[in-house]
Amino acid sequence: MEPSSRPPSDARFRAVKRPVGIVPVVPLTDIQLSAFTELIYDRSGIRVSPEQRAILSNRLRRRLRLSGIRSFEAYYDCLLTLHSRHVEWGEIFQAVTGGESYLFRNKQQWDWLVHVYLPRVDREAQRGTRARRLRIWSAACGTGEEPVTIACCLAQGLADFRGWDLSILGTDIAAGAIRRAVCGKFHKRAIQHVDPLCRRHFFTVDRQGTDWETDERLRAMINYQRRNLLEPAPDGRFDLVFLRDVLTYFDERSTEATLDHVHEAMRPGALLICGGREEVQAGASGFGRLRPWLYQKSEVWPDAMNGKRPQPVAFAVAPKRLQQRKEKQSGTSFGTW
Repeated sequence: MEPSSRPPSDARFRAVKRPVGIVPVVPLTDIQLSAFTELIYDRSGIRVSPEQRAILSNRLRRRLRLSGIRSFEAYYDCLLTLHSRHVEWGEIFQAVTGGESYLFRNKQQWDWLVHVYLPRVDREAQRGTRARRLRIWSAACGTGEEPVTIACCLAQGLADFRGWDLSILGTDIAAGAIRRAVCGKFHKRAIQHVDPLCRRHFFTVDRQGTDWETDERLRAMINYQRRNLLEPAPDGRFDLVFLRDVLTYFDERSTEATLDHVHEAMRPGALLICGGREEVQAGASGFGRLRPWLYQKSEVWPDAMNGKRPQPVAFAVAPKRLQQRKEKQSGTSFGTW
């Protein structure tokens, strides 16, 4: 079966505009919820935490009502046939990723970007040793706080940012997060750490007086896409990649696959920024550690690999044949559904 990232023509999903509650929803059992969490891991590499199980359970009930599907088993079977890029998967991922964020979270990293990294590349450009171009990837952008913060830093840290070719790619696995990010609006509490001068130049209160809108000069730098980090990374040869507070969702297998894809997308010598509590295994991951949260892409692999790059870890982000998948679900009794 070919993967499909387009909305399905199946009548089971054409019913998304039905009023909520028209289809009765039976209780979701622990066995069923566990089966969904394993499928989510298969598609995204994300391990659903005990705290997230209640949120996921509510989201599954809501998706069942909106789709018009009459049982959780039937809904599970539908998800099996859909690629992880499908919009329905995007709604499921929304329940197990992210949370409320704000601009300029983790001030130390942004100070480094504005006062260390950007002045250095600016000097290199002035000397003619590099082009006035930067490609930056915010690999788990959520609702847009990180890409907009990056854009603010570019405007502050470069002598004349309008004379540069600047591109920020913001990606996230959750469909709802991307929809909000594209709007470029933030609540007052999300911009409370934005410098007053920056706020005055690049943000305005909307007509309702409740949200702050991002200036077009910043939004023009940013492109948003929904992407799964377990799939090959976007083409870009990025100079800088932000992968902050992402690896905490992953186990060792998921982390290895993600870092392999990120490494492939970076140009030689490019830099990777992770969360302050995350640690990337230097050498084996293809990255050298510069600071507790800062890594540089290395083209030299450990001797254990004989100087060769390891094969990427494979995940089933694309659907398999339904029966094959069910046969592999050993220990899960679908008959009880």
